[in-house]
Amino acid sequence: MTPDRKHRIKTTSRRQSRITKAQQKALAEQSEKFILPAGGESIDLQMLFPLAECFEIEIGFGAGESLVSMAADNSNCGYLGIEVYRSGIGQCMLNLSRRGIDNVRVLEMDARDAIEQKIPPDCIQAIRILFPDPWPKKRHRKRRLLGAEFLLLCASRLSSGGTVNIATDSEDYAVNTLVALEHTQNLKNVESSGGFYTGQSVRPRTRYETKALNRQNKIYELLFTRID
Repeated sequence: MTPDRKHRIKTTSRRQSRITKAQQKALAEQSEKFILPAGGESIDLQMLFPLAECFEIEIGFGAGESLVSMAADNSNCGYLGIEVYRSGIGQCMLNLSRRGIDNVRVLEMDARDAIEQKIPPDCIQAIRILFPDPWPKKRHRKRRLLGAEFLLLCASRLSSGGTVNIATDSEDYAVNTLVALEHTQNLKNVESSGGFYTGQSVRPRTRYETKALNRQNKIYELLFTRID
């Protein structure tokens, strides 16, 4: 492990997540099918999804409701989900198995390592990061995932015309991320007037989002596309 990775600031909080018996069963029985090895070379996406016409990624998919829904509605696309919480991975695999969905694979890795090490450049049509941990306390903001370096890394993995879609209910995080995106090379705001995206939704609503809306929180959406 290189020193920079050894001392890398964590972007996920240390919280215990209760795993149900059904999730445990899915982890025991479905991991070999759905979870990709963390080590080794970058992924040959066309070999992994031989019938796919496009490839998309969701980072921090939680229980996988958005990921599963997108995959079910777009069988011609190969989906990679990146997550570190075992309960969410178990629930996602449980739902994939129940619905017979086979165009999803999971990387159980830190998001930065996964994108850097496992995803080839110039090949992804969409990267979604929905409601990442906002780390609201000022002393913790250095832990936020969506900094300039990570966004540049994501942009390098997009194909020409590919998009990065971010949603959060934290205004401060949204504003900071918008500024970072605007300064990311080769990315252009889809919102013609600049600012947050106001067009038709390009993703399913997540469970967290529903709860946030019920609390009357405002949702801030960002949609940027890669230009060359």
